[in-house]
Amino acid sequence: MKNLSVDVRSKLALFFLVIVFSMIFNSPFFLSALLLCTLLIGMVCSVDMKKVAAILLPLLPIFILLGICSGFFSVVRFTDPANNGVLFCIGDSVCATRGGFLLGVSFLCRLTLMILSTSILLQTTSLDDFIDFFNTTGLPPSVSFVITTAIRFIPELNRKKEQIINAQRARGVDMETGQWLRGLKARIAIMIPLIIQGISLAEHLSIALLNRGFGCRNNWTVMKKAKLVMFDYLILLACLLLFFVGVVIRSRSSYFLL
Repeated sequence: MKNLSVDVRSKLALFFLVIVFSMIFNSPFFLSALLLCTLLIGMVCSVDMKKVAAILLPLLPIFILLGICSGFFSVVRFTDPANNGVLFCIGDSVCATRGGFLLGVSFLCRLTLMILSTSILLQTTSLDDFIDFFNTTGLPPSVSFVITTAIRFIPELNRKKEQIINAQRARGVDMETGQWLRGLKARIAIMIPLIIQGISLAEHLSIALLNRGFGCRNNWTVMKKAKLVMFDYLILLACLLLFFVGVVIRSRSSYFLL
């Protein structure tokens, strides 16, 4: 999307369309197709998939556990009677249903979609574009600054965390082996320097803002003024049409439901 010079408003429309579709439909087949389309968009936009994988891999055990628990303990009454059938039971009371496992797959696709679409949006959109968007919506500069600062410094804190981990490993701190209590103590050796780094970063930022007279004006100057082109209008129109089609299908049909 960066190479196609897509406006930030078009990107946000696509982002919210993906999020809305992932929430109103729970068919794993539809969500898998939506996930595949989102992944293809990310590859076309040259998104760094290693960064996305670095976010998803630590969450993989939680995702698997969520899918298993959903299969055994789901109490949802499914639209398709076949999904209410019992696949197998462990003992007399713990039974797994077909719909429960499909619902677990839907949860996995939904969470992955949220992480992937957010990563695509943040990696393909500069902070100047976000600031310009907030400025055009009339959002107060202080609120816009808080949002853009959070977007800017989350990756910075992540880099600080990696530096602290490497420094602790160089000092002989073992973070992967041993009992869970030892691992917890090793994590504390990461969290305390990271909190101090975050406080120091916020202090330096506040001093820089005071020196630059932040807050003296009710609006701020943007580096470039974004304009919608024909391609952006087509994206916005397609998102609007797809949104209404999705709402109609969701309200009148159970085709994309379990």
